[in-house]
Amino acid sequence: MKIKTIHRIYDDNGKECSIGDTVLLRTSDMDEVIPATIENIMTSMATFIIDDRVLGYMPIKARASDIQELTLHQKKRKKEKDARK
Repeated sequence: MKIKTIHRIYDDNGKECSIGDTVLLRTSDMDEVIPATIENIMTSMATFIIDDRVLGYMPIKARASDIQELTLHQKKRKKEKDARK
């Protein structure tokens, strides 16, 4: 038997966000909204990757209670199937 738990994140507008999606994120430690990519989703927290010119490449872990604003910006592109098949 195998049990798999699927964790989900919903943005402020009720849209489902998944791993690889780009979101606009603001936590209690940030002054403004910045784009971030969802790397991992856990029960009470998520890991985001911020790739900014000023801040640099920075992974951050944020608890659900620390996230003040979350808006889906761009869905992850699905891999296209090989046209030859």
